[in-house]
Amino acid sequence: MLFRGRRYVTTAFVSVLQQLFSTHDIYTWNKNRLTTKIYIDESYPDGERKYPCIIVHDETEGNFFSSSFNRHFQEEVYDAEHNFLGFRHGYGNDVSTSINISALTKYEAEIISDIVCSFFVFYGEEKFRSAGIILKEGNSPSLSTEQYGKNDIYTISITMTSYVEYEKLYTPKDIQKVEEIKIPYLDVIYKDGETGTQEKIQRYYIDSEPPEESAESEDTGESGENTPETSSDEP
Repeated sequence: MLFRGRRYVTTAFVSVLQQLFSTHDIYTWNKNRLTTKIYIDESYPDGERKYPCIIVHDETEGNFFSSSFNRHFQEEVYDAEHNFLGFRHGYGNDVSTSINISALTKYEAEIISDIVCSFFVFYGEEKFRSAGIILKEGNSPSLSTEQYGKNDIYTISITMTSYVEYEKLYTPKDIQKVEEIKIPYLDVIYKDGETGTQEKIQRYYIDSEPPEESAESEDTGESGENTPETSSDEP
């Protein structure tokens, strides 16, 4: 669910940028890698780099879970005949998307960056909101250079932070599978500091009944659950 949402956001950015440049007079994008005037995708094509280009990828970091997270909602879902279908859960978090604009000249990288930034400032917010993606902020573009072959490559990086919500339906079958999951206690081993002997306590599943005491355990004085079993073996 979490990665699906991040994938959706990345795909949305790539698609929007491709459409934005598909009608540009100079940097015209099209699906043909050989004839397009600007390459826009999530990675470079295999074995080659084409400039200018815009490479988009997910950079989301941080916790996916915290006890303080807002679970947003959990509601029961029924069909038209009032048959219970399951629980619909909602969850949302921030997604960080990196947009890297590379060109063979600093001037060209800046021109393309201005086109991208202007779109997000004036039109992008409403476009993305209609697709369920809330644009929160974009950082100030930063410029870097690298040597690729005999050329200097100028890259301007823009990071967009957006918010996206997810929904998932848990059917009665899904719920039953979850309820069947049990969390066992671990074996707890204590060491006597004076004698060096070890005592081991075997604990059973939290939500299960302890095993019945056998006649043998009564004769030997063993009491079953939570009773230490003393061993004289050295650690």
